Amino acid sequence: MEDWVRRLFPASRTLAMIGGLAIAFVLLTADASRADGYTFDTGDVLRVSVIGEPSYPLEVVVDDRGSISLPMLGDVQARGLTTVVLSKAIQRAFQEQKLILDPFVKVEIGQYRPFFISGTVAHPGSYPFQPGITVRHALAIAGG
Repeated sequence: MEDWVRRLFPASRTLAMIGGLAIAFVLLTADASRADGYTFDTGDVLRVSVIGEPSYPLEVVVDDRGSISLPMLGDVQARGLTTVVLSKAIQRAFQEQKLILDPFVKVEIGQYRPFFISGTVAHPGSYPFQPGITVRHALAIAGG
């Protein structure tokens, strides 16, 4: 029985370490998942980088049609997409048009689209969005 306990203990220790690492991974990626879940819409300013291309990086604004205009590619739909999905769409467009065979594309949020507050507040108008902002905080910013 003593040998069985020795064999079980290292296995239990390994399982505990794996479980701890899994929990740490989930906690560390929680904020990244929230940011990755943000979808683009009109007014967002995006920073697009394509490694090795002289016309990149650049900042573009999502227009009223939900598109961004990129050198070499023209208009690319961005509305409703996340940074990861849009990066892959741009990469695919370069490949399909045979402009770059294996591009490395990165899309980042340069500036979030504004939100608007009206009604009985001291300073109605548009304000820059901040990740994690609450309605209460937004009203406080506007003097409500």
